[in-house]
Amino acid sequence: MSVATEKQITFYHSVACPHSQRAAIALEEAKTHFEVVPIDLSNKPDWYRTVNPELKVPALKIGDVAIAESLVIVELVAELFPESNLLPKDPISRAKVRWFIQYFADKASATWVKLVFASSEQIDNAGVEAFVDGLKKVDAVLREQSNEGPFFLGTEFSLADLASATFALHFNAAAKSVLGIDLDIEGLERYNAWARAVTNRESVIKTYHGDENVVEAYKARIAKK
Repeated sequence: MSVATEKQITFYHSVACPHSQRAAIALEEAKTHFEVVPIDLSNKPDWYRTVNPELKVPALKIGDVAIAESLVIVELVAELFPESNLLPKDPISRAKVRWFIQYFADKASATWVKLVFASSEQIDNAGVEAFVDGLKKVDAVLREQSNEGPFFLGTEFSLADLASATFALHFNAAAKSVLGIDLDIEGLERYNAWARAVTNRESVIKTYHGDENVVEAYKARIAKK
């Protein structure tokens, strides 16, 4: 634990934001004391510009120093609280964790966002196939890294899982109920085992605002098209 962890930690957070949930999970895993300041994304307060000029969540303030961007924050938390074991000690394993975070974002999260936020004409079979194909690529990587699992590094929960878990929650909640995409298919067995493990993690459950809220938000978004 560093000198920085002796200072007041303030977390600026919105439960509706999956990026913000990443930081919330990291703080829960660190088992440290922190103050939560809720930020209403539909009515962001002007004073928040002094914390993050971009008005985005999450943000973390340690003493008088404010840090933004979810991936920067979760890695900072992992380094400030090494006893959380969110980053492996081995440099090569650490590199693999960082690589998987980006790979999942490119292959799964990005295709999901494109599918959900595209115009109604663009939500077609091609978009669905791109999303499912991306998950199958993630499945292959998970098998190669640790066929037994359940996490990316096997039995060890890390930033690789934490950073991707928030989107897995959204996929589980809305893929079938909102977009009619069945993820219980051949080629996603390892992905589904991983998704079950990460979404049932205590820190993930504690920081999640629920399937109903996620589904409602996606339905409202699609209704606006």
